[in-house]
Amino acid sequence: MKRMALAFLLLWVLIPPLATAETAAHFHNVTYHRCYHAHSCFVSIPGLPSIFGDVLLIRLAGIDTPEILGKCEQEKQLAKKARDYVNTVLFNAREIDLYDLERGEHFNLVARVVANGKNLSEQLIKRKFAVPHKEGNQKPDWCKK
Repeated sequence: MKRMALAFLLLWVLIPPLATAETAAHFHNVTYHRCYHAHSCFVSIPGLPSIFGDVLLIRLAGIDTPEILGKCEQEKQLAKKARDYVNTVLFNAREIDLYDLERGEHFNLVARVVANGKNLSEQLIKRKFAVPHKEGNQKPDWCKK
């Protein structure tokens, strides 16, 4: 746990200088590992030292998705379908890029994830596996949908 906290602290300090004005925290050809939720995936960023760039949790920017441990069976099933869709897309992607990488409100990393040139958040919204996230709004009630 101490290692993870140290890695996040170092990322917080090092990512801004590593991202030049030209790249603006944009990373090409990241390696996908897995997702537990459709909105949170583990990736590795090439070119960074392993302590900073290996198996990082990235939250997809701009969306809310149902939770695996949701409030009702409907939410849980939709969450699994959404996660399975993300896993299929990312495992089969030829290229995965992260754009606009930043720290989120819980010190997590948030990025726009693009697989084969398509914004993954937009694809999830289009398939009704996600809704647009608005700051300050409550999470959607997936049990009412």
